[in-house]
Amino acid sequence: MAAFEQINRSNGTRSRDREQDGKSISLSLEVAREQIDSGWASVLVADGKVLDREKGRGIKPALLILQRMGQTAGRYPNLVFGDRVLGLAAFRLGALMGAEAMWGALVSQPVLTEAASRGIVVEGRKLVPSILNRAGDGLCPMEQLSAACESDTQFYTELVKKLQGSEAR
Repeated sequence: MAAFEQINRSNGTRSRDREQDGKSISLSLEVAREQIDSGWASVLVADGKVLDREKGRGIKPALLILQRMGQTAGRYPNLVFGDRVLGLAAFRLGALMGAEAMWGALVSQPVLTEAASRGIVVEGRKLVPSILNRAGDGLCPMEQLSAACESDTQFYTELVKKLQGSEAR
């Protein structure tokens, strides 16, 4: 069971299909948790089946999954994105994939605020006020970038530019 849980529903009624979707999302959230706990950094799950997963540090694993899956991920019903560190940067990439729910071992408060405004389910193990940089003395640069962008698409564009610029050095 998640240490905290934020669930957004449009209303209190549920049809049979909505109930089935809820079970599928719950199963996929559990699979995402298991994948992250087993060492994967990011994972994409639909109907309890792993579609893609990646190891690595920082935002790159989520970015690689998005680049491989593209918008085809959005064609899967009950899509769940999981990440070891679910800050606003990872959340924005998960949203671009079309995730209806997300799970993070570490989840920032800004993610809960953004998820609530979009009706996206978020579960996780530990809630923190913000995601810090590796030195622990300030906000993560990717969180700064994601907060400065007005849309997920703008964040993606700026992120790719930033990463291409750092590789050129």
